[in-house]
Amino acid sequence: MDPFIPPSPFYPYKEKRNQGVVEKLLSTLQEIFTLVQEIESLNDFVRIVSSSSAVEASRSEELLKTFESLTLEIDSMVTRSKQTTIALEKSTYSLLFAVLEAAGVLLSEQARDIIDKIDRNLFERNCDCQAWATFPDNVNCLLDPTKENVEQASKLLSHICFIYEVYRDIILLNKEGTVVATANRPHLIGVKCFREEWFDRTIKGEVYVTDTYLCPLVGGEVVSYCAPVKDEKGNIIGVLSTRFNWDFVQEMLETARVADTADIHVISKKGTLIASRKPAALLLDTYAWLNCAQIVLDGYDGFSVEKSRNGSPMVVGGARTKGYNNYAGKAWSALVAQQVPLEREVSISRTLDPNNTMPIEKLDELVQVSIEESLEGESPAIKSDVANAYLLENAKGVQESIGQINKIHFETLLMSLNASVKSQHVGEEGRALSVISNEIRVISVRSKEITSKVNSALSDMLVGVNFLLQEKVKDAAWDAIDKVDRNLFERNCDVQAWTIFPEVIEAAKTGKKSAEVQSLLANLHRIYEIYDDIYLIDTSGKVVCAAIKESLVGHSFIAEDWFKETVRGQVTVTDMYFADTTNNHTVAYSAPVISDGRIVGVLTTRFNWNFIYDIIDKTLVPKGSKVYLLNSLGIVIASNDKEGILEKSFANHEAFIRAQGGETGVFVELDQESKKAIHYVGYAKTKGYNKYQGKGWTVLVEQPIKAN
Repeated sequence: MDPFIPPSPFYPYKEKRNQGVVEKLLSTLQEIFTLVQEIESLNDFVRIVSSSSAVEASRSEELLKTFESLTLEIDSMVTRSKQTTIALEKSTYSLLFAVLEAAGVLLSEQARDIIDKIDRNLFERNCDCQAWATFPDNVNCLLDPTKENVEQASKLLSHICFIYEVYRDIILLNKEGTVVATANRPHLIGVKCFREEWFDRTIKGEVYVTDTYLCPLVGGEVVSYCAPVKDEKGNIIGVLSTRFNWDFVQEMLETARVADTADIHVISKKGTLIASRKPAALLLDTYAWLNCAQIVLDGYDGFSVEKSRNGSPMVVGGARTKGYNNYAGKAWSALVAQQVPLEREVSISRTLDPNNTMPIEKLDELVQVSIEESLEGESPAIKSDVANAYLLENAKGVQESIGQINKIHFETLLMSLNASVKSQHVGEEGRALSVISNEIRVISVRSKEITSKVNSALSDMLVGVNFLLQEKVKDAAWDAIDKVDRNLFERNCDVQAWTIFPEVIEAAKTGKKSAEVQSLLANLHRIYEIYDDIYLIDTSGKVVCAAIKESLVGHSFIAEDWFKETVRGQVTVTDMYFADTTNNHTVAYSAPVISDGRIVGVLTTRFNWNFIYDIIDKTLVPKGSKVYLLNSLGIVIASNDKEGILEKSFANHEAFIRAQGGETGVFVELDQESKKAIHYVGYAKTKGYNKYQGKGWTVLVEQPIKAN
């Protein structure tokens, strides 16, 4: 293996689990369908028994007088039971749709989180290539490709590639399309790429991003991010092209919080498979045949219930890329597919966009409920809470129908007992009616047993729904802290990568600002967007240069702990704090500037905390839920209601205490007085990402529990 190639990605969150909640809900529902059919059979048998009762009563005037009204009442109850059973069947079908909708919306939201995580990563890659194309060493190498300049550019690219870890290589090409420097593969120098589309588009002035492809230059699946390199006058003199290691997207799919039995696919705008938990068919297979794929290819989030290639029924949730910040994305989509136990033919295609409705094929004409109505007017931010409420509503409808059937059959049982008593008073002629009344009693007892099983199955289903809600809260906490970690990993890489520039080193050594270092820092700030400022500090603690606030030049940070640690050789990361210099909450990332083995200064960045708020605000949680990011002491450092920042503490909260033990889970919080459950609290603690160890932060998601 080439010694310059970064190691394989470290998977800190690789937790396998078997949710199986959707499968269990549908299995329970199949059991209810079977029991409803038994109730229908009992109704038919009771009707036969009722007819037999009428025949027996007609044998004599005395029997007819005694049992005629009884027979009519039993017949009336059978009719009521039949009507109630029809309503039960309708409610059960509606419940099936509600379960499928809850499953579809859940999978769509999982797909949305996956594609959002990919977008955020690729936004960073888009910034990288544009920033690196401006670096003086790369510009000088193209203007004057001497051996010394080529070595200096290659050294810079190799350093960057090692720090960021996510690239297979970084390639610098002149305007004729010839490779002049690389990070990891010097044997590529001299290779001509002028016929490649990515080069042709970029040399004309476009910042170009390829789809995923198998790159012959580096021997693996990559996405190439390409930016034109320009001289001082703005003339294009070459191209800087990165090779993002696609394994890091595969890692996102491996660590995604979906059921073990679920498949995850990422498809291009043409439907081609570009990432999957089953990567054997990457770049070869297409998923455009899926109904859900057509939804996302049309630009919507949504779900479908359809058949897999082997004919098994499945629910598929999908989400289309929305890009991130100034990165528009590549029109890719994520699909999460879950095979489900369905004995009935079901075909559903829906979007979660209130302005777009896909056709729905219903199971039966008895089903009048409209799935679209259940989500009408809701925010597109999250729909699973609406879908779950709809599911619970339909479950209650089934319970009410079962209650009516129980009541009818109890009344039938009482009448059968009355018939048995009366049959004994009419002597031998009433013996047949006594047998019939006993049959009715047996049927009523059996009906009670069946309805009891239905109620038990419904209870299991409600438990499953509550478990689904708890899993969602737990997953939301994990997803949020994972995105925070991935973002801060990038910030940790940035500050280390930027210390190698000769301009930075020289300014730190001399303690004097130069136009070159000022331009470099200002350019980094402009491209990356996510920093409030960047400072270069000499060993005395004085600011030599600032990207934005030049009035800080000469300001001393010598008393700051982060400076003391960094100037001793540590890459340091502060906790979140309010910085007077930027008038904003921030985290300071600092790295030593080294020359000939000697520390000559410190480069420090001020991360714009609004980008963490963006993660917290966009966490997929139900309306009314609160999301908190806590530091290692349990103090709130971000929340979706922006309250209690650096003041409110969860240090004594059970969920925070459990998270500190390394556990990811959900805690049911009780009201202290009534002891009733009032919140599900999902919790997850940072484990860091790759070489970034994290700060011991925790995310809590507090979701109110609605009274049933």
